[in-house]
Amino acid sequence: MGLEPISAVAPELLLWQQGALSVFYAPWDWVNTSARVMLVGITPGLHQATEALAEARRSLANGLSPEDALRRADAVGSFSGPLRTNLVTMLDGIGLAAALGIESTAQLFDEMHHLAGHVSAIDYPVFVHGRNYGGASPPLVGHPVLASLVRACLGARVAMALDALVVPLGKAAEAAVAFLARQGLLDRRRCLLGVPHPSGANGHRIRLYAERRADLARAVLMWSA
Repeated sequence: MGLEPISAVAPELLLWQQGALSVFYAPWDWVNTSARVMLVGITPGLHQATEALAEARRSLANGLSPEDALRRADAVGSFSGPLRTNLVTMLDGIGLAAALGIESTAQLFDEMHHLAGHVSAIDYPVFVHGRNYGGASPPLVGHPVLASLVRACLGARVAMALDALVVPLGKAAEAAVAFLARQGLLDRRRCLLGVPHPSGANGHRIRLYAERRADLARAVLMWSA
């Protein structure tokens, strides 16, 4: 599918559009209700969406059930690309793999996928002028439609995995988690706050991670005790 705008590749997947803002469907319908950790991004980007769509189509063509196809799409598409490499490095560095009893959090996207919920503040890819939405303009929880999607998507998912540690990645995802907590939809004590967004475009990621690593590691240790 390449890197063409998703509107050109699959216009039939458009869910909502207003001005420069658009929301498209991607196959993140599977919910891991037994997850021990929920990794929360902002929204799937174009790369993640196209990877998930391709895997869902491939799985269905190979005879998998719709549920198994959605599970495969979740594992393959979630936080894919270089972003996943950065994420695994950070999570392993604060002891999350050890807390979960696995060798590396890279396994949460493969053979230990059953331990994780790979979720987003909004399940579906959001674009501004055809580019990946970054969570700031318009503000994620300051826009009425986006805020309602946060409640419907992330709010429902954290309610279906009540024992999971909720780990928002970056400021926008953390704002979504705080929004749900203010609304009484999420207990803050379940949340690991302060993990920088793993995108390579986040120029402050390395510095912020170094500054917060010890505190994050202590929080993980307390959660797993």
